[in-house]
Amino acid sequence: MIEPPAALQDNIVFALAFLVLVLFAASLRSYLRRAAAAEGLGANGLAGAVLIATGSLIGSGVEYGLAKEIHHLGPESVKTLNFITEELPFLPGCYQIATGMRMSRRV
Repeated sequence: MIEPPAALQDNIVFALAFLVLVLFAASLRSYLRRAAAAEGLGANGLAGAVLIATGSLIGSGVEYGLAKEIHHLGPESVKTLNFITEELPFLPGCYQIATGMRMSRRV
């Protein structure tokens, strides 16, 4: 098990990494926007990155709160929060990216 101070630092760095992902996707979208055929792909990539980052930031916030207040929670609450942080972040974003990849085949 990770010690609470290390978990707090890890979650802050994790959140910053996903903010950088959104900045990268935004710059990639502006690059792809130059070609009219790839504009939809760039928009879907940015939307997917935003969805992934949103889910990951929610999960990171849950883990941060869990590490900060671990002594106030029971075992059932810890299991529920652990499940949320493992399953939530990537599902909507992966769907959006897959949709963008399908669109790129039609171009």
